[in-house]
Amino acid sequence: MQTPMLGEVSGLDIHEMIDDLMEAERKPIERKQEDIKEAEETKEHWGDVNTRLDSLQGSLNPLLDSETFTATEAESSNDDVVGATVTGEPVEGEYEVHVEQLATRQMVASDPAAADPPENYEEYEGWGENGRIANPHEALGLSGEFALGTEGEEELSTIEVDEEDSLNEIIDAINREAGSVNARWIQAEEEDYRLVLESEEEGTEGEIEVEDPDGVMNSLGILDDEGDFAHELREARDAKLSLFGDGEFDEDDPFSVTRSSNTIDDLIEGVQLDLRQEGSATVNVEQDVDGAVESVEEFIEEYNKTVDKIRDTRGIGGPLQGDTTLSRIRNQMRTPLQGEMPEGENDNEPRTLYDLGLNTTGEGRIKSEGYLEIEDEDQLRDAIRNQPERVHYVLGNEGDDEEPDGVLRQLDEVLDTYLDREGIIQGRKDRLDNQVDRLQDRIRNVEERAAMREERLRDQFIDMELALSQMEGQSEFIQDFMSF
Repeated sequence: MQTPMLGEVSGLDIHEMIDDLMEAERKPIERKQEDIKEAEETKEHWGDVNTRLDSLQGSLNPLLDSETFTATEAESSNDDVVGATVTGEPVEGEYEVHVEQLATRQMVASDPAAADPPENYEEYEGWGENGRIANPHEALGLSGEFALGTEGEEELSTIEVDEEDSLNEIIDAINREAGSVNARWIQAEEEDYRLVLESEEEGTEGEIEVEDPDGVMNSLGILDDEGDFAHELREARDAKLSLFGDGEFDEDDPFSVTRSSNTIDDLIEGVQLDLRQEGSATVNVEQDVDGAVESVEEFIEEYNKTVDKIRDTRGIGGPLQGDTTLSRIRNQMRTPLQGEMPEGENDNEPRTLYDLGLNTTGEGRIKSEGYLEIEDEDQLRDAIRNQPERVHYVLGNEGDDEEPDGVLRQLDEVLDTYLDREGIIQGRKDRLDNQVDRLQDRIRNVEERAAMREERLRDQFIDMELALSQMEGQSEFIQDFMSF
């Protein structure tokens, strides 16, 4: 007997009835999906808090380093003439620098008038009229070798040339083999290409040297018949400068010096000078108080942003309203900043943030939230300038059995408890992940049960349709029988 379609015999909308039953069956899934969404949003908010605490901890690093408060800076009164950079541990002082002459790199070029091309040069497409190089991409018919380098090198680089080599290929060979000399061409006129060589080294030690046993460089017009450069565009010169003088270079003055480079790091201890043009400038080397103050300001900015983040997140209407962990973070952040370090040898040595000119503020903010500000910048600067070691002691001292940690190092340790891979925030995020996994498992279980339930319902309705169909058939048989 053919199986009837659902509802064909009964006249009922069986599909709609099953769908309604399944919708009720799957109702718990919707609630669990909402729970998953809430858990994921909560995890995201904890991720935001983690990022904010991480930024705060990053701002602590300079203040935990003692060199922040003892660092020096070099400043030039005229950066166009000379730049100054601290590279070591200089002695504070003021230096008058007069630049008499900049170091230069030698540059030479080929001269067609001095060139001696091969006798059959007209057979090679690289040459033009009057022995000029007309095409840098075509062969020149030159063969042999030459050596190239600079005065300061122990050994020159050998360059081999073949008859089929073009000017471009010779240039490539020079740049590949002779690292101290740069080669290129310029087009002076139509069908007139000139080879240009420039030393990579400044000063007289960078003077270009050429050995030309096979006359290749003479053929190209770099060297004349006497073996000298045919056209020197720029000579090699050493830098000349003087310190402490009257602005004049005097070779007999011990403070008038020459250097082969415009970058000088052996004149003022711990300072690199970068000569840029002729003239005079004053280089002042002093403690970098501004840099230390900027580090304090950056920390305060990050700290107050963190206070804002915690307040907005846990406050009324916040995504983690009333969360006790956030309250604990806020309170534990405050505690170290209210601490006091042991007394120093002198009564005037700072012991607290307040002694460094820092304080909580109520102006424009809720004072109970514990914001920070620099209340007296002059006091902070004086402490950094006159007692840099003590400032670091208060902020970043690395304690032991006898000495406590500095107040900001204590704050750093508090942040570690929340930011470590096995810290409190990661623990919260892991628990939320586990909660999502459990909810997803339950959703799968409900889906599986619902699928089984739906299959059973369909089977039951099919059986019902079959039974009704059989009954209908029997009824028709009885009616037919009675009609006889």
